Amino acid sequence: MSANGTVYAGTPLGLADSKDEGLTWHYRRGVDWKAKLAGLYHPIVPDERPISGDLLHDDYVTCLGEDGAGRLFIGHRQGGVEVFDPKLGKRVQSGANGGRLEDYIGALLVQDYAVWVGMYGGGLLPPAHPEAKSASSSPAPSIPALPVPAAPPTLAQLNTMLTRVKSLTGQMPVGSGAYLGEDWQTQGDWVGRYGSRYAVLCAAAAPLDEYVLSDPSYTVTGFSGPHHREGDGLRSWCHWVHTNDSRVLWNPIAGYRRETEWDDHAEAYPQSFAGPDVWAKVSVPAGLHRLSLYLMNKDGHDGDNRYRDYLVELKHLPSNPDKGKDAPAVDPDTLPILTAARVHDFWFGVYERFLVSGPADYFVKVGKNGSFNTILQTVMLDKVSGPPTDYETRRSIWYGADLYQPPVAPHLSDTSPVVNAAQRVWEELDQNSSKQAASNLSTSFRILAYRALLASPRKSDDANTHSLAESWRWQLCLWNKADRETFQQAMAANREPLLAANPKLALGNQ
Repeated sequence: MSANGTVYAGTPLGLADSKDEGLTWHYRRGVDWKAKLAGLYHPIVPDERPISGDLLHDDYVTCLGEDGAGRLFIGHRQGGVEVFDPKLGKRVQSGANGGRLEDYIGALLVQDYAVWVGMYGGGLLPPAHPEAKSASSSPAPSIPALPVPAAPPTLAQLNTMLTRVKSLTGQMPVGSGAYLGEDWQTQGDWVGRYGSRYAVLCAAAAPLDEYVLSDPSYTVTGFSGPHHREGDGLRSWCHWVHTNDSRVLWNPIAGYRRETEWDDHAEAYPQSFAGPDVWAKVSVPAGLHRLSLYLMNKDGHDGDNRYRDYLVELKHLPSNPDKGKDAPAVDPDTLPILTAARVHDFWFGVYERFLVSGPADYFVKVGKNGSFNTILQTVMLDKVSGPPTDYETRRSIWYGADLYQPPVAPHLSDTSPVVNAAQRVWEELDQNSSKQAASNLSTSFRILAYRALLASPRKSDDANTHSLAESWRWQLCLWNKADRETFQQAMAANREPLLAANPKLALGNQ
């Protein structure tokens, strides 16, 4: 919100402003707005009435800042920084701190009349006039030394959380979906934490996919979105046949990491073209299931690859028992969106996770969103709750002799009231996982319970406390150095019996 009360929002469709607290919005578009309209799946004829004021250098706004004079600094993905004066209703400066108009601006820090510009791949540009860093005479605020650990919740806060969880009502309807948040820590070490029922490594045997564990009760089919040229389709790419990069998915079949992905071939289209996008049709049996996608921008520090910035949408495909074989196919782009997530700055790799309720069919769309192209490394499924399938005890031979399972979570009985309340919060979340609003609380409440456990006065060498913390950390996909070492040892141990039974598997490591 600006000093005059106007709310500004940077969007992929220009700069939005609202003078009535968000009831209505006005958009100032970029010079490429007509190209974007022409590139839509269902193009819109642009309104040719004269446009008042200046068009932005780029339709995609990444960040905003306001200086002491009320001027608005606007950062772009491909348009550098420009300065807009709301009082004059026009641009008053192009570029800032000596930056170029083609720069990718990742962050802006504006303090009084001084502006710091953070560029993706270009470092930090200090204020052009250092002497004008601050016009304020007020003392700088006192900031604790970093890093500052997050404070654990109090007993009263844990009890309030427990009350909220117990008050949840209403089951998730079949065909519904909810967003479970991101996981930035697991990276390529997915085995054991993801894909316990189904795991497809996209293009891992390019041009074929590899199914590490495939319960036939689940299916995943990847395809290119409906908006593409005739004859074009989803591509399968293998970029690094063998790598030790921890961002890359471990491949239990090969016995090492291999960077492969589905690619929508958008690099062959204009950047303003809406699509083709990467899609997947996902079918799940009765019960609740976690649907996870892993996305990693392997070369995202360079050139056009920096512009990968996706919108992931989850859609339900309604069943139609009366549909005949000659009925037209459903256009997935016309289906309503159940929930969505944005993926950007994902060089380190991120899992986007959703909760789905079966038996049902879903579409997942990884939308290009004006990027260079769209890529996806894997789709994985885990059962949260529900009736057993015919293949419930089935496991992948590629996991070797032993499954890499989460540690058993012991119940601590002789403990403090805070830890006892933390355990009750965790247990209630487990029991209420099928409630409609549980997904909104689950991750944040479990992390707070974990913090309470770590801050407990019990001895650090207490075996049960250590085991409980290890189990909770596993379920939250939090990692420490010991967890990484355990993972590597487990993958090596599970590989040995496979190599003994089939020495030819070792040829893949040559």
